[in-house]
Amino acid sequence: MISVLTGLAIVIACLGLVGLGVYSVNQRIKEVGIRKVLGAPVSSILLLFCGDSAKIVAWSTLVALPLLIWSVQLWLSNFAFHIGLEWSMFVIPPTMLLCVSVVTIVSISFRAAMMNPAKTLRSE
Repeated sequence: MISVLTGLAIVIACLGLVGLGVYSVNQRIKEVGIRKVLGAPVSSILLLFCGDSAKIVAWSTLVALPLLIWSVQLWLSNFAFHIGLEWSMFVIPPTMLLCVSVVTIVSISFRAAMMNPAKTLRSE
């Protein structure tokens, strides 16, 4: 049951990332068209969008990690038997989150990067 609910939470988070990515790409579609006309490769356009997403994930991790460590230590101090807190408990989940967000954003922004710039710049 917990695995199913965890999977559902990950899918819902990815849907939020998809929405954020589509919104970001739609807001900057003309910028992407101009960059392509000026000769920007697809990789630089993908890095443009992935950089924004990575910054959001990095800042949220930096804010949440100290609060998480403090609250977990406080919660575990109430138990008779203690477990040790390892660094992998606090590094692997944000890394996986970063990977999932980058894959999601790349899949959305790749479509915009491959679009014909004439169509995006002529659309008004």
